[in-house]
Amino acid sequence: MDKTERTRRAVRFAALLAACALLLFLAARPAYAVEVAGGDGWSLDDAGVLTLSEDIAPITAGGAYEWEPYAAQVKEVKVAEGVTEVPSMAFATRGGVSYASLQKATMSSTVRTIGVSAFADNPSLTEVYLNDGLERVENVAFGGAGFAEIELPENVTWASDVFIDCDSLVSVTIPAGSEWGGGNAQFYGCDSLETVYIEEGVAQIPATFLNGCGSLEYVWVPKSVTEFVGTPILGGCIIGYTGTAAEEYADWRQEVGVNVVDFHAIDGDEHTYGEWQTVAEPTCTESGKQIRTCAICGAEQSQELAATGHIWDAGVVTKEPTESAEGVRTYTCATCGQTKTEPIAKLPQTGGDKPQGGDRPDGSADANEGSAQEGTQDELPQTGDGTFALIGLPALALLLVSAGLILAARNRAERS
Repeated sequence: MDKTERTRRAVRFAALLAACALLLFLAARPAYAVEVAGGDGWSLDDAGVLTLSEDIAPITAGGAYEWEPYAAQVKEVKVAEGVTEVPSMAFATRGGVSYASLQKATMSSTVRTIGVSAFADNPSLTEVYLNDGLERVENVAFGGAGFAEIELPENVTWASDVFIDCDSLVSVTIPAGSEWGGGNAQFYGCDSLETVYIEEGVAQIPATFLNGCGSLEYVWVPKSVTEFVGTPILGGCIIGYTGTAAEEYADWRQEVGVNVVDFHAIDGDEHTYGEWQTVAEPTCTESGKQIRTCAICGAEQSQELAATGHIWDAGVVTKEPTESAEGVRTYTCATCGQTKTEPIAKLPQTGGDKPQGGDRPDGSADANEGSAQEGTQDELPQTGDGTFALIGLPALALLLVSAGLILAARNRAERS
């Protein structure tokens, strides 16, 4: 292979590597939405996200918003920071305008007002995120929407029929500071609505508030509610406290005998408790706990489970006793593994007292025995003597080296 051919191959290989690197870069880089339409204060990207970036004046009768020709492409609405109002009818399905693909709407922290029918008649709208700081929501703003639940911020004034005909709504919480205006049929026609929680701090339940809710089962009413205006609840069961406006309203509906409302007292004695559930297992030394919950109001009862105590095995001898020392037996708990010990008595002496140190029965020492012991000690090598370590070991090493040199010299002589 000549030099020119090698050069060509190197160039082709480098080009291939560059192409692979480019493909990896394109695959790894984030995808950016491309704007497909826009105007003053709004834009729509190729992902179907329509963003309101400025406050836009509401249309007048017979008017239209600039983005309406693209309504069928809108999947999500985002209201950007700085925008304070969503104008009336902004994203309402009406006449020849249909937002059939709209699924999500998110308000920024600066939104203060949502206009009349702003998101009305969009059953595909299943996610709505309202912001803290929202002040007013106008009539039918979300009427006919498709969400199953929605979190309402505190201290908002709600006009009339805001959530009318939201057929998919199942549960909702009414926060403290909520004010209701207009006709107040806020949830009329919410056929799937089963549970409503009204938080402490709400003082009044407005007229027709929960009328037309055929699946309504439970409405939690706090002590702070002191007034039921007209007939806001016509069915289901109010869960509240004895001696409050909630109990009085339920009693009245039962006297009427039509659209009867039951009453369940949270602080009463008549609860529908389920089975006991163990929430903390007892141990050998600590008690456990069981609870059971009322299926209607969630009231709880609890009971203590006694500690089980240790279950000790037969024990094993971990130290044998001797004539001079006690032994030890160790027991282990079969449940938790904790151990305890108990002493084992010393073994009995096997013989009588033996004279100590060669003493004679009369107490005198054996002179020969003493002198023999002394002589033996003098004749034994002293284990603490370091002479061998200091002199003997180096000498032995020198001897071995000398032997090696001699053998080496002999081998050289024989070869020569």
